[in-house]
Amino acid sequence: MRCAWLLLLPCLGCTRTEQAPEPAASATSPADAAAKPPKQASSGASGDLTADAPPAGSHAGAAPAEQFELPPGWVLDELADVAPAGPATPTSSGLVVISRDNQTHFAAYTPRAPADPPGSTQIAALDLPATELVAMRRGPAVLGSHAYWVAGRQLLRRALRGGELEVLAEDARHSTRVATPPSLARGEPAMVAYIAGEETLKARLWVEGEGTSTLSEDAASAISVALTRTSSGLVALSLDARTGMTSLHARPLSMKARRPALGDDIVVWVGGPADPLTEIVAGESGGQRLGFVAVSRTTTEFGLATFQLGDRLRARADVSWLAYPNGIDPAPVASATVCKTSVVLFAHPASSEPRALQELSLGIVDQGRVTRAAVVARSRAFANVSLAGGPRGGLFAYTADRRTWARAIRCR
Repeated sequence: MRCAWLLLLPCLGCTRTEQAPEPAASATSPADAAAKPPKQASSGASGDLTADAPPAGSHAGAAPAEQFELPPGWVLDELADVAPAGPATPTSSGLVVISRDNQTHFAAYTPRAPADPPGSTQIAALDLPATELVAMRRGPAVLGSHAYWVAGRQLLRRALRGGELEVLAEDARHSTRVATPPSLARGEPAMVAYIAGEETLKARLWVEGEGTSTLSEDAASAISVALTRTSSGLVALSLDARTGMTSLHARPLSMKARRPALGDDIVVWVGGPADPLTEIVAGESGGQRLGFVAVSRTTTEFGLATFQLGDRLRARADVSWLAYPNGIDPAPVASATVCKTSVVLFAHPASSEPRALQELSLGIVDQGRVTRAAVVARSRAFANVSLAGGPRGGLFAYTADRRTWARAIRCR
């Protein structure tokens, strides 16, 4: 499907990295923030995003525009208030929320008919008091019918719609996000990657029936981990953040008799320092395997880096940048394939002014680059951002203004 979006936002001559204040749960004016995001096909260009010039022979790029349009046949339904702010992750059938006592709460979602005009996002509201949720806890990873997350030092699993709580490991790093594969190949056991350790952090892998093994090399550490899949098997991506520099590692992972076998660790990128909450997010576009990181590019530039990892891993991956007007931490990012199109959801400052409102943009990924983006929400700050995709649409969720919100995308 060819996307006919108008390209978003005027360009800045330069960007300035200035850390935003710690995210607050409430907005200055909720009516102008998450409670009332921009209407479809109206002007959303209050911020400034600047994309790198496209490589030679490429049709990707960015140019200023005052309006955006969804791709033909796409519909953006209304924002739904699901619960107080808390760790949440969407699936194709609903939203799973983890409460303070490590229970799973599932808000069922029923998509509207593809031909319906924009309407309410048909998702159930959860009757949970705010005291039962930890607003800033990372959302769980979902694999099949189970959710996986970290509480304290424990790696936990529970069925989406309730069931026995399982403790999978007890060496996890508190307040970190876990990662599951985009899917399991036939015969593959359930698995989840997570960050472990206290002083020296390592990426580790738990495999059903086999326990845990370490993904990071002895000399490497990790603050974030993601899993993606190539034609030859799984790949673990991890961020190694040190004083003054950050490196992105990629390591092939295969299953032999249900046991993990690790390939060579490859450093695919080395850049500037990362912020404490920087994360690696895996994605794909047109058969290419991608990684997304919102991070400092230079001492005065901050933006979304898209790494083109290819199907066969190599050192020094190609990287393209979408510059933000300013730096933020956290700078949440999520990616999925929606309506057979690779998309990325990312929060960024609306302007270069200190303490500016933030915007949540939905970007199209084409030829390994974010080429078009549309603002879908505004708030004082976004904490958790997550996205579930499918051939007929998707569901995204985020926490802002002391609430957990969800919104549906549909395509005909």
